[in-house]
Amino acid sequence: MIELLNTIKNNQLIYKSVIFVKFTKKNLALLHFLWNENLIAGYKPTKITEKSIKIFLKYQNKIPVISKVKILSKPGNLIYLKARQIWKVKSNLGVFIINTTKGLLTTNLCKRYNLGGEPLFLIN
Repeated sequence: MIELLNTIKNNQLIYKSVIFVKFTKKNLALLHFLWNENLIAGYKPTKITEKSIKIFLKYQNKIPVISKVKILSKPGNLIYLKARQIWKVKSNLGVFIINTTKGLLTTNLCKRYNLGGEPLFLIN
């Protein structure tokens, strides 16, 4: 997943409008999440080869929407937050991607469903 986010971030810095990434279920789930959060303009699996996904990048006033990606929980240092700990997370820092039992959610949705989980990334 971090490879996908870094690919999007790096290609936005050079102002590409369309990129192709490898087709995996995790990439598809993350792209659906990013699309729901309005961080990308769209995505679709390609018709030529089903092994790639076409991503349409999004800009606001010629500024990339995704400019920074920070990894929060790493394999050597796993972090888990309880539902009440998520209430303490400031929402003005960016979009937190949290892996929960209901899938990938933002802090606002975790608060709504009263769920905890593993914070994966912070996107600014």
